Amino acid sequence: MQGPKDSKHAELVQKFKQYWQEKTEDSKKILSELEVPYNYYGERGFIDLKIEEFQNNELEKCMLFEMKTSLQDIGETTRQFKRMREYFPESENIHPNKTKSQLIILDNSENREVIDKHRDYFGDYTYLFNPENQEINTLQDLEQKTPKDNKNEDYTIKRESDLTYEDGIDVWEREKEEKLPIELPEKYYERLESYIEELQEVKHDLKDENTKRSRRVTKQHERVQKIADLFFKERYKKIVLMAYHRFLGKTMTTQTLTDEEIQLFEELIQTLKNGPKEKISPT
Repeated sequence: MQGPKDSKHAELVQKFKQYWQEKTEDSKKILSELEVPYNYYGERGFIDLKIEEFQNNELEKCMLFEMKTSLQDIGETTRQFKRMREYFPESENIHPNKTKSQLIILDNSENREVIDKHRDYFGDYTYLFNPENQEINTLQDLEQKTPKDNKNEDYTIKRESDLTYEDGIDVWEREKEEKLPIELPEKYYERLESYIEELQEVKHDLKDENTKRSRRVTKQHERVQKIADLFFKERYKKIVLMAYHRFLGKTMTTQTLTDEEIQLFEELIQTLKNGPKEKISPT
């Protein structure tokens, strides 16, 4: 027998499944499954809803949905989602390019308040769904509808850089999901540097103040810097691996790299060529 909580969750899943089916083109065939298990080398879990879309009997897209009616444990919610996103495609041998994962949260005032207070935990894969009117909102949609005084990002300082915290999150999330470096937004490094410098300057100006604004700027600076560090580690790791593979004779495209990254890529290759391996190799 289902309890009230399980019943509410089941209703959310069914309503969202219906919403997805109704919005899908008639030319596509849809297969849906509930509570789909996965097991990848001991990493186990269940997917609340899996929807596969077929065009001409060929799998076009595999959508994975983690559904939440409440956000009582944010850390566990994000861990569950990331495990599903990472391990299910591997366990089922589905190409990552055909798989997309979304975290669907019941749209109500309590969940909106939690997301607003803990925005760092939720990426652009997060959506709020209202089963009553079949409306779905992205986090960006919510920010546009939220009064400025209630927003906790970027209104704390007078901005010259057009980059936002959400932009940084989006770039980092996309970088993590791809095996090769992604194509960056125009002048991304310059805009990111300008954004961080602006925050540092305001943080310095307010360092002697113990106000809500000073604490908010400090926290914002820490979050932006953390996301930037994670992004750089992820991207430069790929560039180093690309240089190593090119050194081994493999073809590697540099189309998505910036001019500075291409220069680094070429310098790494040259360093490898000048290393001990080349010096001790027979001529």
